[in-house]
Amino acid sequence: MRRLLLILLLVFAFATVGAKRSKPVTIVFDGLDAPATLAEKQVVRSTSSMTIDGVEHPVGFVTLARDGDQLGEHRIGRLIAHDGDPIRWPGGADRLCTRADGATLQLVDGAIHLVTHHECQPAVVYDTTLAQAEDGALTAVSAVPIDAAAVGGIGNACAASPSPWGTHLGSEEYEADVRLLQPDGTVAGNDEGYNYFSAYFRGTLHGVHPYALGWIPEIDVATTPATVTKHFAMGRFSHEQAIVLPDQRTVYLSDDGTNNALFLFVADAAGDLSAGTLYAARFTQQDDAFSLDWISLGHATNDQVAPHVGGVPFDSLFATADAKPGECPEGLTGINTSARHECLAVQPGQELLASRLETRRYAALRGATTELRKAEGIAWDPDHGRVYMAVSAVARGMTAGHKKWDAGRDSGDHIRLAKNRCGVIYGGEVAAKTKDTDGARIDSKYVLGGLRPFVTGVPEGERCAIDAMANPDNVAWIPRARVLLIAEDTDHHDSNVLWAADLATEPPTLTRLMTTPLGAELAGINWFPDVGGWGYLTVNVQNPYSVNPWTGASYEGGIPEGANRSYLGVLGPFPQF
Repeated sequence: MRRLLLILLLVFAFATVGAKRSKPVTIVFDGLDAPATLAEKQVVRSTSSMTIDGVEHPVGFVTLARDGDQLGEHRIGRLIAHDGDPIRWPGGADRLCTRADGATLQLVDGAIHLVTHHECQPAVVYDTTLAQAEDGALTAVSAVPIDAAAVGGIGNACAASPSPWGTHLGSEEYEADVRLLQPDGTVAGNDEGYNYFSAYFRGTLHGVHPYALGWIPEIDVATTPATVTKHFAMGRFSHEQAIVLPDQRTVYLSDDGTNNALFLFVADAAGDLSAGTLYAARFTQQDDAFSLDWISLGHATNDQVAPHVGGVPFDSLFATADAKPGECPEGLTGINTSARHECLAVQPGQELLASRLETRRYAALRGATTELRKAEGIAWDPDHGRVYMAVSAVARGMTAGHKKWDAGRDSGDHIRLAKNRCGVIYGGEVAAKTKDTDGARIDSKYVLGGLRPFVTGVPEGERCAIDAMANPDNVAWIPRARVLLIAEDTDHHDSNVLWAADLATEPPTLTRLMTTPLGAELAGINWFPDVGGWGYLTVNVQNPYSVNPWTGASYEGGIPEGANRSYLGVLGPFPQF
């Protein structure tokens, strides 16, 4: 195996009597070649070692559990209804969600908890208790599903992140379009799979409303039982991930889908996301980069919004008219979001509810950019004061003058890039003393002023170059190192890759740390520098052997029995830097 060496410069901080000093540390990862044989494409492969200042340390991917495993009284990934009992297929078999996604490690009274999303509709979140050996090795001991009945369940749980105060910040992706709501509680065309959520309520959606889904759930496993809080103050849209910055008030929020936006939330108080001001970005393009202006969507609290998530008529929030590009009636504004071209105006006095229940539409009416195509994971880089965001593909509304996705937008075509099916990682620095577009000061020292490309996918034929990134999904930063971790969710590589990108080189040097079985994606990456004295990267291998248009549904050699179950695991253990 050819060794791909990624040399990272980190600063190892250590204390001495009366003083603190730092010295550089050289880290070398043993990288992987691209999988070449069918056997290599049927397994999870990972780096096996790293060196720190020439001293070798073993490191690798450890499977803690797989969907369907029995851990104590519960099976990982088994869907649970609002009454606390399992959801079953008509024949009586458990319904398993084989889409393990967002994951965090939480240390509670000396016990290590792995909190894991299972991205289905309905979703389920499991709390797995782990044991740690002296050498840092982790093993799964028991697991319990987290009861979310008090908040009406969780749908399409996607990426996650740890909060600085020790809780799990989840997500609800792909919110249903309320304009498609039918009298029986379903939505026309099963928009975003919403109708499948009926399984949570034993086959009915009566008394349920799409406004109950599409939020950031915060999960605290330090309580018994674990508590779940949906933060309505942070807005409803297709949440991919929320990342809290060091002030414990500033939060960046990505919005996954087509013609979506980028959001910033500034909480009133540190460590409390129940109240704050929400902003949406307006992009101004400069070649392949952008400056950002922030448009205030107003202040709100969870308590102000909560009474209305059970259902508000759309026409009580917005005046509407038939959408004809360039022909919206006087008093209405033409927008183009994930719901495509519409003519809307906010009903008088409904600004607060419109801004939180229909956040993307409201942002578009205020002039924000709603042209992003699959804005995915976000990472905070404290070494450079920088925020990174993965864009899975530059397409649709991100290209110039798209006939469908740029039509009828009164605010204009903000993003006019060349198409890139393989995606881009954007990043930019944060700053203090920033004002919003109304001239009011944004009460944060971490306001993103622009975005530029840092890692770019390379189209090759109809796919993506084998030694370049393809369709980035999750990203994570290892503090004090010039390295960005990138997890793929792509059909353009046979096996998805976990990359380490050394941003100290130009272009960035990419090293493979993991590859997946055919059809799987890598998900749930978050860096934890100190869990019981060891470092870990959470990593899930989601939905192996899903249909890939390039490899086909049958797969050469067939699908091994049970091979489509997700892997829940960690890359590690890492010695502390």
